[in-house]
Amino acid sequence: MSKSTADEIKNFEFNCIGEVRVLGVLNSSCIVKYYGHQISSRWVPSSDGSSESRTLQSAILMEHIKGGSLKKHVDKLSNAGEKRLPVELSVFIARDVASALTELHSRHIIHRDIKSENILIDLDKKRADGTPTVKLCDFDMAIPLRSYLHTCCIAHAGIPPPDVLCPP
Repeated sequence: MSKSTADEIKNFEFNCIGEVRVLGVLNSSCIVKYYGHQISSRWVPSSDGSSESRTLQSAILMEHIKGGSLKKHVDKLSNAGEKRLPVELSVFIARDVASALTELHSRHIIHRDIKSENILIDLDKKRADGTPTVKLCDFDMAIPLRSYLHTCCIAHAGIPPPDVLCPP
């Protein structure tokens, strides 16, 4: 186990706090609900016992979507021999992801990690209009586009600027 540098610890803390702050201001039926956050650290001895390193853990408490990710659903369909999602379901997913992005962009936030793993879907839990539950999640790469307009996270030190491509 290697020692974490002060910068690595600082970036970890800023990233966790950034995601929590972004989640805390979002309120949309198409974005996973945020319930709380816990960040903790502890000192762990090295395997030979000669030194200790700080281990940081972050737990974000969010709504559970029983169906899992869209990727999981597509993989399950593919394994069953299906070549594509039903058109009606695709339309519901596109509508709800667009609605989630509208909420984000109205608050000058860029998600920067839209992919099937970050779209949660539950075909059994229906909304009031009878459509499946679809929610966007995973805001650890999200940043405010113009932080001076952003009310929840003015200081996002350690997070790349909006014009930088973030590796997966």
